[in-house]
Amino acid sequence: TFAGNTQAIYLERGPDNVRVVGNKISHVEGIASSNGGVFIGDSVSTNPSLNILIEGNSISDIHSVNRGAYAVHVNNGNGSTMNSGLVIRNNTISNLVGGGWVHAIGLEANTPSVLVRDNSFSNLLAPPISVSPPITNAVAVWFEANPSFATGHVNHNNFDVTIVDFGIFLDPALST
Repeated sequence: TFAGNTQAIYLERGPDNVRVVGNKISHVEGIASSNGGVFIGDSVSTNPSLNILIEGNSISDIHSVNRGAYAVHVNNGNGSTMNSGLVIRNNTISNLVGGGWVHAIGLEANTPSVLVRDNSFSNLLAPPISVSPPITNAVAVWFEANPSFATGHVNHNNFDVTIVDFGIFLDPALST
């Protein structure tokens, strides 16, 4: 538990050809910021990560008191650079609790032809959004600031989410 941004694995400023395979990532917690299992990039970097494989991992018990909880978070240049060759498959993701939101897989950068396949999602918990009927900000696969979202492949996943959660969510700003 840390007071700042807490990540189990942090691929900062554009490493290429990284394989994150067969890990058990659990009990990642923090108070002031977002926390995650695997974080690719940072919002100020202009050097994208290429050909990243995240496969066969168990990612669980990620908690953020005030902000977001992520299993896999991609935010490299906030949509301005291309993170091509990203594959996220055969992972088990569970028990994510966010004080603000949960984006189990947050694709918050340009990820052309991203493949999200054969993953299992369960127990995603975030506070409700005040709309009627109420929904939560708990999302299994979230696309934001991602101009190539339409080229992504999200299939053959198990979304064990409640009626107020989302399996796949496209940020409304991308619809334009």
